Amino acid sequence: MHTLLIIDDDPDYQYLLATLLGFDGYKILKATNPLEAMPIIQKDKIDLIIMELKNQYLEGIQFIKWMNNEVNIEIPILIITALQKNEAQEMVKAVQLKYILHKPSYKKNIINKIKRLIKN
Repeated sequence: MHTLLIIDDDPDYQYLLATLLGFDGYKILKATNPLEAMPIIQKDKIDLIIMELKNQYLEGIQFIKWMNNEVNIEIPILIITALQKNEAQEMVKAVQLKYILHKPSYKKNIINKIKRLIKN
């Protein structure tokens, strides 16, 4: 069973996503912001992180840089964001992420991206 960490400060979206993915057999861990996610990542084996770029406590890009540079943890990341497409693409270029979806996204699209990221 693969473990996914969902980082999103919208509790309704986080619940919806966790429920849908849980029904597909994924173990779900949740954090409302990147600061809350930091100890989870250091403690648990996470196969994939699903996160929003904008967060009231710490921007997603800062969190990804922390993972890459300070703790050297390599976990695939899927961005699902409410940001405008061009703004989101500029942000993810800075950390070389290639998988980004925009809210709202169909479950089928999310599952396909998850499978690609976990397989690689």
